[in-house]
Amino acid sequence: MTVINYIFESILVLGVFYCYYYFFLANQTCHQFKRFYLLFTAIAGMVYPFIHLPVSQSSKMAVVLLPELSIDGLTTIESSSPVINYLGVLYILVAAILIIRFALHLFKILSVIKRHQNAELNEFRIVYSKNFKTRSSFFKFIFWNSDTIPDSAHENLILRHEIAHAKGWHSLDILFFEISKILLWFNPIIYWYQKEAVINLEYLADSKSAPQDHTTYNSLLAISAIESLGFSMENHFNKSFTLKRIKMLNRKNVKPSRVMMWSSLPIALLLLLIVSCETGADEPQGQISSSDANIEEFVEGNAQGAIYEKTDDQPEPVGGMAELYGFIGRNMKYPSQARKMGIEGRVFVEFIVETDGSISNVKSVKGIGAGCDMESVRVLQTSPKWNPGLIAGKPVRTRMILPISFKLN
Repeated sequence: MTVINYIFESILVLGVFYCYYYFFLANQTCHQFKRFYLLFTAIAGMVYPFIHLPVSQSSKMAVVLLPELSIDGLTTIESSSPVINYLGVLYILVAAILIIRFALHLFKILSVIKRHQNAELNEFRIVYSKNFKTRSSFFKFIFWNSDTIPDSAHENLILRHEIAHAKGWHSLDILFFEISKILLWFNPIIYWYQKEAVINLEYLADSKSAPQDHTTYNSLLAISAIESLGFSMENHFNKSFTLKRIKMLNRKNVKPSRVMMWSSLPIALLLLLIVSCETGADEPQGQISSSDANIEEFVEGNAQGAIYEKTDDQPEPVGGMAELYGFIGRNMKYPSQARKMGIEGRVFVEFIVETDGSISNVKSVKGIGAGCDMESVRVLQTSPKWNPGLIAGKPVRTRMILPISFKLN
């Protein structure tokens, strides 16, 4: 898998999952379900591109196997273009910067906990300081401005909200999306994911801590909205989603749609099939061909652009197989990445010889990676024309497979 393929497939998967969430789930009151939806679909966006589910071809799609061609390791070619190499370096560089930033931010929070006064509150700890402009939580630690009194009615509501965050282990979600941004920094959708996850955690804490009468709580949200934010990796009472939170509280008694919730499962399965399934073929052993085709099948099939694996006269490169193998030998180079990794093996390249002698649909159906598959496909795409296969004297499209063996000296 190339860097470009991974970026494209990751954006595709996360984009579809995010669109479904935004249009069908965001305004639902099933906050716990939404929490796990965002977590697991974010993981899917990272993992799906790495999953490969081979789908065997039908027995009717047999192929003609050509004699094997060997490529030695005397000559090399870079296995990927400089642009792709630069992308890899850029990815590592940006990720390293983000890791350092993340570590410094985490160290800052831990140093604040260590430096300031702590007080035990059941299984939680209150960290007091005059410098805290917000009331927030990080795992079992609740940060509190020492000038405020937690026993007042308003402050008690805020404390209940932060305890709801702590009890729900919401800081794990925050850390997960911070790490996800490091791994998928190139994907803009992961930032939207984090924004939706943060507001959903606030919905969840509000639903656990708000009293039945929302009037006082709504007023408190409006007052707290003007306060500034603190640590981005913490859960805050006064997030900048006040109107959304008030609106969601008013929907507290609205029953969530189970159809909207569980319809996400077939979408997840469909995405997995789209991204991960690839047509494969078992390693061919000798010549395999379909049953004989009679004239009626030929006339009907050729009109529909059918592909044949057995013909009266097999396709042959112009100048013969020796000319084709000479062309491939002169133009194909052993990928440098494969040389460095000591990779050897056979690549099976499938292609179709068209009725005009050109070749199309060139692809690797079984390979060894490290640039060998890409190099085999590249050279075959530029190979000379063929004499097409014939049935009853008429040219037909024919499917072929050429095994190319890469061997290091």
